Amino acid sequence: MSTSAKSNFITTLYDCILFEFAATVTKDQTYTLPLKKLGDSFNHVLNLYRADQVTRELYIQLSEVQTKLEPLASSSSSFLSSLQEFIQGLDDGCSDLFPYVVSLYTPDGTLTSSMTDLARLMQSLSPQVPSLSVPGLTYCDKHRFMWEYGQNVPATYHNDIAILLQSLRDNVWGSNGSGGDSTWLTNGRQGVCKFSRGYERTTYLEYRQQDLLEAERLDGVPTSTIATARFGIANDVYDRLNQYIYGLDRILTSSRHDEVEELQGRLERELRASFESPSLRIDLFGSYTSGLSTQTSDADFTITTDADEQSSEPDIIDLGRAMREHGYHNVQTIAGARVPIVMFRDPLSLLRCDININQPLGVHNSELIATYRKIDYRFRPLWLAIRKIAKSNNILDGKNGFLSSYALTMMLITFLQNVTRPAILPSLQLPPFEDTWMEPSTTTLVNGHSSTGHRPRRPRSNMVIISAQGCNCTFDHNWSRYRHFGRSNTKTTGELLIDFCYYFGYTFNYSEQEVNPRRGRIQLRPSLNRQRRNSAQGTLLSPKEPFICIMDPFIQNRNVASACRGSNATKVQRCFQDTYTALATGDITTAFPYVG
Repeated sequence: MSTSAKSNFITTLYDCILFEFAATVTKDQTYTLPLKKLGDSFNHVLNLYRADQVTRELYIQLSEVQTKLEPLASSSSSFLSSLQEFIQGLDDGCSDLFPYVVSLYTPDGTLTSSMTDLARLMQSLSPQVPSLSVPGLTYCDKHRFMWEYGQNVPATYHNDIAILLQSLRDNVWGSNGSGGDSTWLTNGRQGVCKFSRGYERTTYLEYRQQDLLEAERLDGVPTSTIATARFGIANDVYDRLNQYIYGLDRILTSSRHDEVEELQGRLERELRASFESPSLRIDLFGSYTSGLSTQTSDADFTITTDADEQSSEPDIIDLGRAMREHGYHNVQTIAGARVPIVMFRDPLSLLRCDININQPLGVHNSELIATYRKIDYRFRPLWLAIRKIAKSNNILDGKNGFLSSYALTMMLITFLQNVTRPAILPSLQLPPFEDTWMEPSTTTLVNGHSSTGHRPRRPRSNMVIISAQGCNCTFDHNWSRYRHFGRSNTKTTGELLIDFCYYFGYTFNYSEQEVNPRRGRIQLRPSLNRQRRNSAQGTLLSPKEPFICIMDPFIQNRNVASACRGSNATKVQRCFQDTYTALATGDITTAFPYVG
């Protein structure tokens, strides 16, 4: 924002009001804002100040603020002409904070010098009342606006604007404007959180500092290379990519949870009767537990029996026989698998299903993923996009030497924990710290100056130690504790997807590094041995043959991508390289090829 005289509290508030309306329409639309509605907004603000309903951080300027507001408020008989004069006094119909030209049109045909062709057309189609034509905003426009707000608007303005916008949303506009949570400020007033004092400034300054630190952390990749990867992409590419990703999420979102729950209860009743085991329990795991299911997802179940009954638990052959007796279709028993299963189709819901016996690790794995998913809204759409890329490029096939969905999920979790900065996900399996203050980390040189980075300590939690199948499955299940953990990272899902593809295409060292979600980081591989194996058989492979190492969060010596090696590992890396190239140039069709 310029430091000119026009950039005062009133013009800042005015630009924020424009932003609130512009954010409700898309970039190819305009919002028609009647001056009467703008006057009503200023009138409400004036009344709040008169009733002492704001923070009074502007006390010294308060009389000046009220004096400037009075002619603009709709309670003034001449407010329309005053508003027009106010708007025409701004070069582009707005101050420097709002990113686009705002056009004013009046029923008598009076035009501003900045009247656009689109505004002229809107004037001919709109009700003949004095109005503003406010251009809609892109995803990047919204982020840029909040960046400018946090960086350049005086901190003494923030809480007042947060309170005023919240009150306008609730009492005048009847809408949520640009969105965002409300919060109670220290003075007992309620305001829009993202506009409040210190929030945006701290958020974006941290982001900026961490972005500079990232170059050194990413294995020595030149800063210029990373900058090109992140900033050399046109804004409209991100916009179209975000629209595609969220459209994909809407299309793929499963609505079959009720059917799965009904099937779970039915199976439990039938198998209790078949095996005369009243304590037998059917537990659901997999995508329907993690929250990553799609319309075509299989349902995964495990039979759980009490410890004192496990000596007489059903074997997999008996289970297959019982499933046929109860009328399930396409029953197929796979007794020789690492985890023996019975595959079948439910005749009522037509769901494809797998069921195994006493494998609680799958349940804990799914609950861990579900907890991570709940922490940040970007997780699921980002995962769906990555999964579609992998499937379209034929690298989503764990049985044939590529990556499983589970391995991809571990890659995403660790990327959000350790690669993107600021971090979006915590490390839920690390021991809890005793307090929440910031722990200094290593000192790094930034632009030749010493800079101490910080990492957040995790809050104390009363985690219950959970053990299953000989593994420590303990993690912090209280996702709400971390609901704001990643809020300082303001990247859109599209930006994160491009970063993910760039990292696993060009930065991740497939020969020397491992993905370790338990520790929450990408790290150099320790020495491999038969306990820390790199093949499904526990044997060491030739170091000349590259393989992907993605560690299981619970079975600490298990590489969940052990079968992906050699040319298959190279194909995985090439997939992410090619996808990055396509996305960076806006070629969404190539990035997400249709596979019939």
